[in-house]
Amino acid sequence: MKYSENTYAKALNALAALRATLPEKEWPTVDFVAAAICEKADRDSQPDHIGDVTAMVAQPDNGPLTLAELRGMDDPVWCACDTFDGKGGFWCLCSAGIITPPSLMSFYAAERPDWVFYRRKREPEGA
Repeated sequence: MKYSENTYAKALNALAALRATLPEKEWPTVDFVAAAICEKADRDSQPDHIGDVTAMVAQPDNGPLTLAELRGMDDPVWCACDTFDGKGGFWCLCSAGIITPPSLMSFYAAERPDWVFYRRKREPEGA
């Protein structure tokens, strides 16, 4: 989904205001989210045919990510789990093995050995 430049600007302004209220040790998390928003804005500013070409490029396997793979990533990851809304999981940010879920309560991936992360959202069985 593409958003307007104004939407990205509002999101970044809100993050800047949030950052100003947080202790300095929390700033890297906010900065990480801000960087992800900027990258999304850059992708959205590209012509639509770029997305078509990207979809044609072979994607890596979507098997469960290992701790070593998570430590080498700086990307969003899908956390597969049962959720109250039936979505089967949620997106998290992963930076060098540090996972930031929607709650923004970051943790090292090794601290949650039962959590399973993937590069992409899992397709429903039989899809």
